[in-house]
Amino acid sequence: MGDLDQDLAPLGERVRAIGAGPGHPETVLAQAVAAGVISADAGELIAASRWEGRSLTALAAERGVSLWKLRKQRPRAERALLAWLNDRTRDVDPERTSPVEAAAVTALAPPDRSPRRGRRPNRNSPAPAQSSTEHGQVAA
Repeated sequence: MGDLDQDLAPLGERVRAIGAGPGHPETVLAQAVAAGVISADAGELIAASRWEGRSLTALAAERGVSLWKLRKQRPRAERALLAWLNDRTRDVDPERTSPVEAAAVTALAPPDRSPRRGRRPNRNSPAPAQSSTEHGQVAA
């Protein structure tokens, strides 16, 4: 392999050169780049940070950009990739959809979270003390 930036710059050519088959993660990224779903830079960012496990901090320093920019760019690209993959998995043509793509959809999908609706009562806290007055009585 070589330098990641040089290897992934022409992403589509590299995938064809190493002979990755349909559904291979690099092939899927190359197709997304070719379709204009994500930029080549975003594809490189996803590959470096997700597959190679490189930190966004290190990638930001190498690229001369802020960490904040990469923290915004990667989720934005992953959401676009997820939407594109969801559309592809609906396609019944096995040449266009692979198990890797289906797994990527599952991996990229945000977790189901119930909306927060205020504080939940603490079940371990003691019950509130009863009032010293009964209903209808007035304190002196």
